[in-house]
Amino acid sequence: MDEYFGRISPQISEFIRGSLTAFILRAVGAVLVFSVNAYIARSLGVNNSGVYFLSVTLTAIIIHICRFGLDNSIVRFIAAYSSTGKWALVKGVFTESFIITIAGAVILSAAWYMLIPYFSIDVFKKPELIIPLRFMVIFILPSALIVLIAEAFRGLKKIGRTAFLQNIFVPMFVLVGFLLTGISDNISHIIKLYVIGIYCGVFVAMFLWRQATPELKSVSSEYITLKLVKTSLPLFSVNIMYILTLWISTIVMGIYYGNAQVGIYNVAFRTANLMSFVIVSINAIAAPVFAGLYHQNKFDQLKTTAQKLTGVMTVLTLPLLVLMIIFAGNIMSIFGSQFGAGSSALIILVIGYYVNVATGPVGILLMMSGNEKLLRNNLVSVTLLNIILSFILIPKYGIVGAAITSTITMVVQHTISMTMVRFKLKFWTVRLADIVENKI
Repeated sequence: MDEYFGRISPQISEFIRGSLTAFILRAVGAVLVFSVNAYIARSLGVNNSGVYFLSVTLTAIIIHICRFGLDNSIVRFIAAYSSTGKWALVKGVFTESFIITIAGAVILSAAWYMLIPYFSIDVFKKPELIIPLRFMVIFILPSALIVLIAEAFRGLKKIGRTAFLQNIFVPMFVLVGFLLTGISDNISHIIKLYVIGIYCGVFVAMFLWRQATPELKSVSSEYITLKLVKTSLPLFSVNIMYILTLWISTIVMGIYYGNAQVGIYNVAFRTANLMSFVIVSINAIAAPVFAGLYHQNKFDQLKTTAQKLTGVMTVLTLPLLVLMIIFAGNIMSIFGSQFGAGSSALIILVIGYYVNVATGPVGILLMMSGNEKLLRNNLVSVTLLNIILSFILIPKYGIVGAAITSTITMVVQHTISMTMVRFKLKFWTVRLADIVENKI
Protein backbone atom coordinates (compact mmCIF):
# COMPACT_ATOMS: atom_id res chain seq x y z
CA MET A 1 0.00 0.00 0.00
CA ASP A 2 2.76 2.47 0.89
CA GLU A 3 4.55 1.66 -2.39
CA TYR A 4 1.34 2.49 -4.24
CA PHE A 5 0.92 5.82 -2.48
CA GLY A 6 4.54 6.63 -3.25
CA ARG A 7 3.94 6.32 -7.01
CA ILE A 8 1.19 8.94 -7.17
CA SER A 9 1.05 12.66 -6.58
CA PRO A 10 0.86 13.97 -3.01
CA GLN A 11 -2.59 15.46 -3.72
CA ILE A 12 -4.06 12.20 -5.03
CA SER A 13 -2.39 10.27 -2.21
CA GLU A 14 -3.90 12.66 0.32
CA PHE A 15 -7.30 12.25 -1.29
CA ILE A 16 -7.13 8.46 -1.25
CA ARG A 17 -6.02 8.26 2.37
CA GLY A 18 -8.34 10.97 3.64
CA SER A 19 -11.34 9.94 1.58
CA LEU A 20 -10.93 6.29 2.56
CA THR A 21 -11.01 7.25 6.23
CA ALA A 22 -13.97 9.56 5.72
CA PHE A 23 -15.77 6.99 3.57
CA ILE A 24 -15.48 4.25 6.19
CA LEU A 25 -16.51 6.51 9.09
CA ARG A 26 -19.40 8.07 7.20
CA ALA A 27 -20.54 4.63 6.05
CA VAL A 28 -20.66 3.62 9.71
CA GLY A 29 -22.49 6.88 10.44
CA ALA A 30 -25.00 6.19 7.66
CA VAL A 31 -25.75 2.75 9.14
CA LEU A 32 -26.17 4.31 12.59
CA VAL A 33 -28.51 7.02 11.30
CA PHE A 34 -30.54 4.46 9.34
CA SER A 35 -30.81 2.29 12.45
CA VAL A 36 -31.86 5.22 14.66
CA ASN A 37 -34.48 6.37 12.13
CA ALA A 38 -35.80 2.81 11.84
CA TYR A 39 -36.06 2.53 15.64
CA ILE A 40 -37.85 5.87 15.86
CA ALA A 41 -40.25 5.18 12.99
CA ARG A 42 -41.19 1.71 14.24
CA SER A 43 -41.65 3.06 17.76
CA LEU A 44 -43.67 6.15 16.90
CA GLY A 45 -45.70 4.89 13.95
CA VAL A 46 -46.55 6.96 10.89
CA ASN A 47 -48.50 9.73 12.64
CA ASN A 48 -46.07 10.53 15.44
CA SER A 49 -43.15 10.04 13.03
CA GLY A 50 -44.62 12.85 10.95
CA VAL A 51 -44.71 15.13 14.00
CA TYR A 52 -41.16 14.18 14.96
CA PHE A 53 -39.55 14.54 11.52
CA LEU A 54 -41.36 17.80 10.73
CA SER A 55 -40.11 19.19 14.06
CA VAL A 56 -36.57 18.03 13.24
CA THR A 57 -36.76 19.67 9.81
CA LEU A 58 -37.86 23.06 11.16
CA THR A 59 -35.21 22.94 13.90
CA ALA A 60 -32.52 22.02 11.35
CA ILE A 61 -33.32 25.17 9.38
CA ILE A 62 -32.79 27.31 12.50
CA ILE A 63 -29.49 25.50 13.23
CA HIS A 64 -28.25 26.24 9.72
CA ILE A 65 -29.13 29.92 10.11
CA CYS A 66 -27.20 30.04 13.42
CA ARG A 67 -23.97 29.07 11.68
CA PHE A 68 -24.07 32.21 9.45
CA GLY A 69 -21.90 30.51 6.79
CA LEU A 70 -19.01 30.25 9.25
CA ASP A 71 -18.88 26.46 8.94
CA ASN A 72 -17.71 26.82 5.33
CA SER A 73 -15.44 29.84 5.71
CA ILE A 74 -13.71 28.33 8.75
CA VAL A 75 -12.55 25.43 6.55
CA ARG A 76 -11.01 27.78 4.02
CA PHE A 77 -9.21 30.02 6.51
CA ILE A 78 -7.98 27.32 8.87
CA ALA A 79 -6.73 25.25 5.91
CA ALA A 80 -4.85 28.25 4.53
CA TYR A 81 -3.38 29.49 7.83
CA SER A 82 -2.49 26.14 9.40
CA SER A 83 -0.66 25.03 6.24
CA THR A 84 1.62 28.06 6.54
CA GLY A 85 2.06 27.87 10.32
CA LYS A 86 0.04 31.01 11.09
CA TRP A 87 -1.43 29.63 14.31
CA ALA A 88 -2.34 33.04 15.77
CA LEU A 89 -4.70 33.52 12.82
CA VAL A 90 -6.05 29.96 13.21
CA LYS A 91 -6.84 30.70 16.85
CA GLY A 92 -8.43 34.02 15.96
CA VAL A 93 -10.67 32.51 13.25
CA PHE A 94 -11.79 29.70 15.55
CA THR A 95 -12.46 32.02 18.50
CA GLU A 96 -14.38 34.60 16.46
CA SER A 97 -16.47 31.94 14.76
CA PHE A 98 -17.26 30.35 18.12
CA ILE A 99 -18.36 33.65 19.71
CA ILE A 100 -20.49 34.73 16.73
CA THR A 101 -22.19 31.34 16.60
CA ILE A 102 -23.00 31.36 20.33
CA ALA A 103 -24.42 34.90 20.22
CA GLY A 104 -26.47 34.21 17.10
CA ALA A 105 -27.77 30.87 18.38
CA VAL A 106 -28.94 32.36 21.70
CA ILE A 107 -30.81 35.21 19.98
CA LEU A 108 -32.36 33.03 17.28
CA SER A 109 -33.34 30.31 19.77
CA ALA A 110 -35.21 32.85 21.88
CA ALA A 111 -36.96 34.34 18.84
CA TRP A 112 -37.86 30.90 17.47
CA TYR A 113 -39.22 29.80 20.86
CA MET A 114 -41.68 32.70 20.77
CA LEU A 115 -42.72 32.01 17.15
CA ILE A 116 -43.32 28.27 17.55
CA PRO A 117 -47.04 28.57 18.46
CA TYR A 118 -47.67 30.72 15.39
CA PHE A 119 -46.00 28.27 12.99
CA SER A 120 -47.54 25.22 14.66
CA ILE A 121 -51.13 26.50 14.78
CA ASP A 122 -51.48 29.11 12.04
CA VAL A 123 -49.11 27.81 9.36
CA PHE A 124 -49.18 24.02 9.76
CA LYS A 125 -52.49 23.67 11.63
CA LYS A 126 -50.74 21.17 13.89
CA PRO A 127 -50.78 22.29 17.55
CA GLU A 128 -49.12 18.97 18.44
CA LEU A 129 -45.88 20.44 17.06
CA ILE A 130 -45.55 22.98 19.88
CA ILE A 131 -44.16 20.69 22.59
CA PRO A 132 -41.52 18.83 20.51
CA LEU A 133 -40.41 22.05 18.80
CA ARG A 134 -39.91 23.78 22.14
CA PHE A 135 -37.98 20.79 23.45
CA MET A 136 -35.74 20.91 20.38
CA VAL A 137 -34.84 24.57 20.98
CA ILE A 138 -32.49 23.26 23.68
CA PHE A 139 -30.14 21.65 21.16
CA ILE A 140 -29.96 24.45 18.60
CA LEU A 141 -26.82 25.96 20.18
CA PRO A 142 -24.84 22.73 20.76
CA SER A 143 -25.77 21.43 17.30
CA ALA A 144 -24.40 24.58 15.68
CA LEU A 145 -21.21 24.41 17.77
CA ILE A 146 -20.49 20.73 17.11
CA VAL A 147 -20.71 21.32 13.34
CA LEU A 148 -18.45 24.37 13.62
CA ILE A 149 -15.76 22.43 15.53
CA ALA A 150 -16.03 19.51 13.13
CA GLU A 151 -15.49 21.85 10.17
CA ALA A 152 -12.48 23.36 11.94
CA PHE A 153 -11.01 19.85 12.04
CA ARG A 154 -11.71 19.57 8.33
CA GLY A 155 -9.62 22.70 7.80
CA LEU A 156 -6.78 20.90 9.60
CA LYS A 157 -7.43 17.89 7.31
CA LYS A 158 -8.25 15.72 10.34
CA ILE A 159 -11.07 14.05 8.47
CA GLY A 160 -11.54 11.19 10.91
CA ARG A 161 -12.46 13.58 13.70
CA THR A 162 -14.77 15.55 11.43
CA ALA A 163 -16.67 12.41 10.46
CA PHE A 164 -16.75 11.14 14.05
CA LEU A 165 -18.28 14.36 15.36
CA GLN A 166 -20.71 14.97 12.51
CA ASN A 167 -21.84 11.46 11.70
CA ILE A 168 -21.07 8.98 14.45
CA PHE A 169 -21.03 10.30 18.00
CA VAL A 170 -24.63 11.53 18.41
CA PRO A 171 -26.47 8.71 16.57
CA MET A 172 -24.25 6.18 18.37
CA PHE A 173 -25.10 7.80 21.71
CA VAL A 174 -28.84 7.79 20.91
CA LEU A 175 -28.76 4.18 19.69
CA VAL A 176 -27.00 3.06 22.88
CA GLY A 177 -29.55 5.09 24.84
CA PHE A 178 -32.37 3.23 23.11
CA LEU A 179 -30.79 -0.09 23.97
CA LEU A 180 -30.28 0.86 27.63
CA THR A 181 -33.56 2.65 28.32
CA GLY A 182 -35.80 0.88 25.85
CA ILE A 183 -37.59 2.29 22.83
CA SER A 184 -40.40 4.61 23.80
CA ASP A 185 -43.33 5.84 21.75
CA ASN A 186 -42.92 9.18 23.56
CA ILE A 187 -41.38 11.85 21.32
CA SER A 188 -40.06 13.73 24.36
CA HIS A 189 -38.03 10.68 25.43
CA ILE A 190 -36.32 10.54 22.02
CA ILE A 191 -35.59 14.27 22.04
CA LYS A 192 -34.10 14.07 25.54
CA LEU A 193 -31.64 11.40 24.37
CA TYR A 194 -30.62 13.62 21.46
CA VAL A 195 -30.19 16.63 23.74
CA ILE A 196 -27.92 14.71 26.13
CA GLY A 197 -25.98 13.23 23.20
CA ILE A 198 -25.41 16.58 21.52
CA TYR A 199 -24.26 18.34 24.69
CA CYS A 200 -21.87 15.47 25.39
CA GLY A 201 -20.71 15.77 21.79
CA VAL A 202 -19.75 19.43 22.28
CA PHE A 203 -17.60 18.58 25.31
CA VAL A 204 -15.93 15.75 23.38
CA ALA A 205 -15.38 18.06 20.39
CA MET A 206 -13.72 20.74 22.54
CA PHE A 207 -11.49 18.15 24.19
CA LEU A 208 -10.42 16.78 20.80
CA TRP A 209 -9.78 20.31 19.47
CA ARG A 210 -7.50 21.21 22.37
CA GLN A 211 -5.68 17.91 21.97
CA ALA A 212 -5.20 18.41 18.21
CA THR A 213 -3.97 22.02 18.38
CA PRO A 214 -1.19 22.32 20.98
CA GLU A 215 0.25 25.16 18.87
CA LEU A 216 -2.62 27.43 19.95
CA LYS A 217 -1.68 27.36 23.64
CA SER A 218 1.39 29.54 23.19
CA VAL A 219 -0.04 32.16 20.80
CA SER A 220 -2.43 35.06 21.12
CA SER A 221 -5.42 35.29 18.81
CA GLU A 222 -5.05 37.39 15.69
CA TYR A 223 -8.46 38.41 14.39
CA ILE A 224 -9.69 38.96 10.83
CA THR A 225 -13.25 40.00 11.70
CA LEU A 226 -14.11 41.96 8.55
CA LYS A 227 -12.54 39.39 6.23
CA LEU A 228 -14.30 36.54 8.04
CA VAL A 229 -17.68 38.26 7.91
CA LYS A 230 -17.23 39.31 4.27
CA THR A 231 -16.41 35.73 3.28
CA SER A 232 -19.15 34.18 5.41
CA LEU A 233 -22.06 36.32 4.21
CA PRO A 234 -22.33 34.86 0.68
CA LEU A 235 -21.68 31.39 2.15
CA PHE A 236 -24.47 32.07 4.65
CA SER A 237 -26.92 32.76 1.84
CA VAL A 238 -25.69 29.62 0.08
CA ASN A 239 -26.40 27.60 3.24
CA ILE A 240 -29.88 29.07 3.60
CA MET A 241 -30.77 28.36 -0.02
CA TYR A 242 -29.33 24.87 0.26
CA ILE A 243 -31.29 23.95 3.38
CA LEU A 244 -34.50 25.43 1.95
CA THR A 245 -34.02 23.48 -1.26
CA LEU A 246 -33.46 20.36 0.79
CA TRP A 247 -36.49 20.71 3.06
CA ILE A 248 -39.11 22.82 1.21
CA SER A 249 -40.94 19.65 0.13
CA THR A 250 -41.26 18.49 3.75
CA ILE A 251 -42.55 21.91 4.82
CA VAL A 252 -45.16 22.00 2.05
CA MET A 253 -46.15 18.40 2.85
CA GLY A 254 -46.67 19.54 6.45
CA ILE A 255 -48.93 22.39 5.31
CA TYR A 256 -51.16 20.33 3.01
CA TYR A 257 -51.16 16.83 4.50
CA GLY A 258 -51.55 14.99 7.78
CA ASN A 259 -48.76 13.68 9.97
CA ALA A 260 -48.87 10.18 8.45
CA GLN A 261 -48.02 11.37 4.94
CA VAL A 262 -45.31 13.65 6.30
CA GLY A 263 -43.81 10.72 8.22
CA ILE A 264 -43.81 8.38 5.21
CA TYR A 265 -42.24 10.98 2.92
CA ASN A 266 -39.56 11.89 5.45
CA VAL A 267 -38.54 8.27 5.92
CA ALA A 268 -38.23 7.88 2.12
CA PHE A 269 -36.29 11.15 1.81
CA ARG A 270 -33.89 10.41 4.66
CA THR A 271 -33.30 6.89 3.36
CA ALA A 272 -32.51 8.16 -0.15
CA ASN A 273 -30.22 10.74 1.42
CA LEU A 274 -27.95 7.88 2.54
CA MET A 275 -26.60 7.84 -1.02
CA SER A 276 -25.03 11.23 -0.43
CA PHE A 277 -22.60 9.88 2.18
CA VAL A 278 -20.19 9.05 -0.65
CA ILE A 279 -19.98 12.62 -1.94
CA VAL A 280 -19.98 14.03 1.59
CA SER A 281 -17.09 11.73 2.49
CA ILE A 282 -15.02 12.88 -0.46
CA ASN A 283 -16.00 16.52 0.00
CA ALA A 284 -14.66 16.31 3.56
CA ILE A 285 -11.08 16.10 2.28
CA ALA A 286 -11.78 17.80 -1.07
CA ALA A 287 -12.54 21.26 0.34
CA PRO A 288 -9.12 22.16 1.82
CA VAL A 289 -7.18 20.44 -0.97
CA PHE A 290 -9.23 22.10 -3.74
CA ALA A 291 -8.66 25.44 -2.02
CA GLY A 292 -4.91 24.77 -1.88
CA LEU A 293 -4.60 23.69 -5.51
CA TYR A 294 -6.65 26.63 -6.75
CA HIS A 295 -4.74 29.28 -4.82
CA GLN A 296 -1.43 27.72 -5.93
CA ASN A 297 -2.63 27.97 -9.57
CA LYS A 298 -2.27 24.20 -10.05
CA PHE A 299 -5.28 24.02 -12.37
CA ASP A 300 -4.26 20.83 -14.19
CA GLN A 301 -4.00 18.95 -10.89
CA LEU A 302 -7.31 20.45 -9.79
CA LYS A 303 -9.00 19.21 -12.96
CA THR A 304 -7.46 15.73 -12.80
CA THR A 305 -8.30 15.29 -9.14
CA ALA A 306 -11.90 16.50 -9.53
CA GLN A 307 -12.55 14.23 -12.52
CA LYS A 308 -11.05 11.16 -10.87
CA LEU A 309 -13.10 11.75 -7.75
CA THR A 310 -16.27 12.13 -9.79
CA GLY A 311 -15.58 8.80 -11.49
CA VAL A 312 -14.94 7.07 -8.16
CA MET A 313 -18.13 8.47 -6.63
CA THR A 314 -20.23 7.46 -9.62
CA VAL A 315 -18.97 3.87 -9.49
CA LEU A 316 -19.24 3.54 -5.70
CA THR A 317 -22.87 4.64 -5.56
CA LEU A 318 -24.14 2.64 -8.56
CA PRO A 319 -24.67 -0.62 -6.59
CA LEU A 320 -26.52 1.30 -3.88
CA LEU A 321 -28.76 2.90 -6.52
CA VAL A 322 -29.61 -0.49 -8.04
CA LEU A 323 -30.31 -2.06 -4.64
CA MET A 324 -32.57 0.78 -3.54
CA ILE A 325 -34.57 0.65 -6.76
CA ILE A 326 -35.01 -3.12 -6.75
CA PHE A 327 -35.75 -3.47 -3.03
CA ALA A 328 -37.48 -0.12 -2.38
CA GLY A 329 -40.58 -1.76 -0.90
CA ASN A 330 -38.57 -4.04 1.39
CA ILE A 331 -36.38 -1.16 2.58
CA MET A 332 -39.35 1.05 3.44
CA SER A 333 -41.07 -1.83 5.25
CA ILE A 334 -38.14 -1.98 7.68
CA PHE A 335 -39.60 1.18 9.24
CA GLY A 336 -43.02 -0.42 9.60
CA SER A 337 -45.63 -1.93 7.29
CA GLN A 338 -47.41 1.41 6.71
CA PHE A 339 -44.22 3.01 5.41
CA GLY A 340 -44.27 0.71 2.37
CA ALA A 341 -46.50 3.30 0.71
CA GLY A 342 -43.40 5.43 0.20
CA SER A 343 -41.52 2.97 -2.03
CA SER A 344 -42.30 4.87 -5.26
CA ALA A 345 -41.07 8.10 -3.66
CA LEU A 346 -37.85 6.35 -2.59
CA ILE A 347 -37.15 5.20 -6.16
CA ILE A 348 -37.68 8.70 -7.55
CA LEU A 349 -35.52 10.30 -4.86
CA VAL A 350 -32.55 7.94 -5.22
CA ILE A 351 -32.39 8.79 -8.94
CA GLY A 352 -32.07 12.47 -8.01
CA TYR A 353 -29.38 11.74 -5.46
CA TYR A 354 -27.46 9.65 -7.98
CA VAL A 355 -27.37 12.60 -10.40
CA ASN A 356 -26.09 14.67 -7.46
CA VAL A 357 -23.23 12.23 -6.95
CA ALA A 358 -22.51 11.67 -10.65
CA THR A 359 -21.95 15.38 -11.38
CA GLY A 360 -19.11 15.42 -8.85
CA PRO A 361 -18.08 17.84 -6.07
CA VAL A 362 -19.23 20.89 -8.03
CA GLY A 363 -20.47 22.91 -5.06
CA ILE A 364 -17.22 22.52 -3.16
CA LEU A 365 -15.22 23.44 -6.27
CA LEU A 366 -17.16 26.68 -6.66
CA MET A 367 -16.92 27.61 -2.97
CA MET A 368 -13.22 26.81 -2.60
CA SER A 369 -12.32 28.74 -5.77
CA GLY A 370 -14.01 31.96 -4.64
CA ASN A 371 -17.12 31.49 -6.79
CA GLU A 372 -19.56 31.15 -3.89
CA LYS A 373 -21.68 34.03 -5.25
CA LEU A 374 -22.34 32.05 -8.44
CA LEU A 375 -23.32 29.07 -6.33
CA ARG A 376 -25.60 31.31 -4.28
CA ASN A 377 -27.30 32.66 -7.41
CA ASN A 378 -27.82 29.11 -8.65
CA LEU A 379 -29.35 28.07 -5.33
CA VAL A 380 -31.63 31.12 -5.24
CA SER A 381 -33.00 30.22 -8.68
CA VAL A 382 -33.35 26.55 -7.80
CA THR A 383 -35.05 27.37 -4.50
CA LEU A 384 -37.64 29.46 -6.34
CA LEU A 385 -38.15 26.55 -8.76
CA ASN A 386 -38.52 24.18 -5.80
CA ILE A 387 -41.14 26.39 -4.14
CA ILE A 388 -43.15 26.72 -7.35
CA LEU A 389 -43.05 22.99 -8.10
CA SER A 390 -43.87 22.13 -4.47
CA PHE A 391 -47.07 24.19 -4.48
CA ILE A 392 -48.05 22.78 -7.89
CA LEU A 393 -47.19 19.08 -7.52
CA ILE A 394 -47.50 18.31 -3.80
CA PRO A 395 -51.16 19.34 -3.29
CA LYS A 396 -52.12 17.22 -6.32
CA TYR A 397 -49.81 14.20 -6.07
CA GLY A 398 -48.84 14.10 -2.40
CA ILE A 399 -45.77 12.02 -1.50
CA VAL A 400 -44.93 11.23 -5.12
CA GLY A 401 -45.28 14.91 -6.03
CA ALA A 402 -42.86 15.83 -3.25
CA ALA A 403 -40.35 13.25 -4.49
CA ILE A 404 -40.63 14.49 -8.08
CA THR A 405 -40.14 18.07 -6.91
CA SER A 406 -37.01 17.22 -4.92
CA THR A 407 -35.54 15.15 -7.76
CA ILE A 408 -36.11 17.80 -10.43
CA THR A 409 -34.59 20.41 -8.13
CA MET A 410 -31.48 18.30 -7.45
CA VAL A 411 -30.94 17.53 -11.14
CA VAL A 412 -31.31 21.18 -12.20
CA GLN A 413 -29.14 22.48 -9.35
CA HIS A 414 -26.19 20.16 -9.96
CA THR A 415 -26.37 20.40 -13.75
CA ILE A 416 -26.14 24.19 -13.52
CA SER A 417 -23.31 23.98 -10.95
CA MET A 418 -21.39 21.59 -13.20
CA THR A 419 -21.80 24.04 -16.10
CA MET A 420 -20.57 26.90 -13.88
CA VAL A 421 -17.45 24.90 -13.04
CA ARG A 422 -16.84 24.42 -16.76
CA PHE A 423 -17.02 28.14 -17.54
CA LYS A 424 -15.19 29.42 -14.45
CA LEU A 425 -12.53 26.71 -13.99
CA LYS A 426 -12.39 25.59 -17.64
CA PHE A 427 -13.12 21.89 -17.18
CA TRP A 428 -16.00 19.46 -16.79
CA THR A 429 -16.09 17.38 -13.64
CA VAL A 430 -17.43 14.49 -15.74
CA ARG A 431 -14.50 13.25 -17.82
CA LEU A 432 -16.72 11.97 -20.66
CA ALA A 433 -18.17 15.47 -21.18
CA ASP A 434 -14.63 16.89 -21.25
CA ILE A 435 -13.51 14.31 -23.84
CA VAL A 436 -16.55 14.91 -26.05
CA GLU A 437 -16.08 18.71 -25.93
CA ASN A 438 -12.39 18.45 -26.82
CA LYS A 439 -13.15 16.17 -29.79
CA ILE A 440 -15.82 18.53 -31.03
